[in-house]
Amino acid sequence: MKRQLRELRFRRGWTRDDLARQAGVSVRTVQRWEEGSTLPRLETLAALCRALRCSLSDLFDGDL
Repeated sequence: MKRQLRELRFRRGWTRDDLARQAGVSVRTVQRWEEGSTLPRLETLAALCRALRCSLSDLFDGDL
C-alpha cells in the first residue's frame, strides 16, 4: 500500500500535509503509512479513498 498511496498523492499534486488534512490525521501518520510501518485504520480508509478519488483496490492492489 505504501507505494500506491504515495503515487496517488503525487498524482493529486499534494504534500503529506495536504493528504493529512484531507484524511483528518497528522502528517506523521501519513509518513508512517508511506514508510509501511503502519496501516490506516478502517474508518480512515474511506476518507483516504474519497480524498484521493480512488478505490480500496487502487490503494492495495497497485494497479494504478
